[in-house]
Amino acid sequence: MYFTGSQSFSYRRVSYGGLNGMYYTCSEGRMIGPDGVVLAEMKEEDKMIGESLHTISKGIHNKGHSVTTKHSSDGREDTLQTLHNLDEDELGDFEQNWKANADKYFPGRDKGSACWRIKGP
Repeated sequence: MYFTGSQSFSYRRVSYGGLNGMYYTCSEGRMIGPDGVVLAEMKEEDKMIGESLHTISKGIHNKGHSVTTKHSSDGREDTLQTLHNLDEDELGDFEQNWKANADKYFPGRDKGSACWRIKGP
């Protein structure tokens, strides 16, 4: 997607529960700024199996970088990094370019006060 001069924001949350409270929640937020800059975050927690997943994705036009962290019921934490149309040696320049655009279009994103920042599950 290529945008010039417009921004969009979306957020959704799904929760399932019963008499003992919530047992599954999934929250997703996405911001798309001008010039094709994208920030997406997803958090998922399943208390029935004791696992959670957290993914943060950053993109500019057709290139992107995602980091997913999985917390297992046995206490293990696994992290998966995915590069989209990027080679590993391009990652530093991509992150620097993305940050410059994000600072312009998504102010406050790192301060925890931005409306897109997912607090749960």
